[in-house]
Formats: sequence, C-alpha cells, structure tokens
Amino acid sequence: MGNRMEDETRGMKERTEGNGRSGETGTGHRVPETLPGGLTEEEIERGRQRALKVFRYGGMGYFLLLGLVALLLHLQGVLGTALEVLAAGLLLLLFLALPFVLLGGLMRLLLRPGRRDGDAGDDRNPGGSAGGGGTG
Repeated sequence: MGNRMEDETRGMKERTEGNGRSGETGTGHRVPETLPGGLTEEEIERGRQRALKVFRYGGMGYFLLLGLVALLLHLQGVLGTALEVLAAGLLLLLFLALPFVLLGGLMRLLLRPGRRDGDAGDDRNPGGSAGGGGTG
C-alpha cells in the first residue's frame, strides 16, 4: 500500500515538475493541463484576459458617462447648483453618521480584551505590571 502511494505521488511530481514548469514535458512541448472544471489553463487565461478587458472598458465608459453628465449640467447652467446640493448632502450624511461612528469607536475601545481588569492591555503579562515587575 505504501509503495502504491509513493508511485502515485512520484507520477504527479513528474507531470507537474517537467522542466520547472507545470504542464511541460522534458522535451519542451506544452501539454494542455485540464483542471477540475474540464478547462485547460489556456482557456482560463483567455477568459481572464477577456474579463479584464470588459472591466477596463466598462470602467472607462462609466467615467465617461459621469463626465458627460457634468458636461450636460454645465451646458444647462446648473452645474454649480448641482455641486452645492451634492456637497450639502454629503455634509448631512457626515453629520448624521458621526455620532454612530464615535459611539462604535468608544464601544470598541471600552470592550477591548485586556481593559476590563485595569491593566494596560499587555496580553503577554496579564496579571503583572507592564514595567518588568522586579523587586530588586
């Protein structure tokens, strides 16, 4: 049973090590390696490149549309008003969220482990002082 296991692992090593790269044989020919989903590495790489292009051009299109909205607002003469309303909305959101953020930070600070018994939060020495604690 032990020899069979060693033979299987040796075969796996030979298939993946082949010239220092996975999927290559000792002769330098590239062997398409099928992955568990039934796809080869090349197919996965092509799909990844295609997805990167979609996200790249999609992101560029999104920001172009944002610029177009700003241009249209400027042409209509309401860009300044729109920016003022946007800034007022952001400030309102900031002021409404500030108490909750402060309360959350205070609760996290007070409920942190090591602060209940009055020590300075030194987890390495929970019962003693942080300064060394020697009597000499």
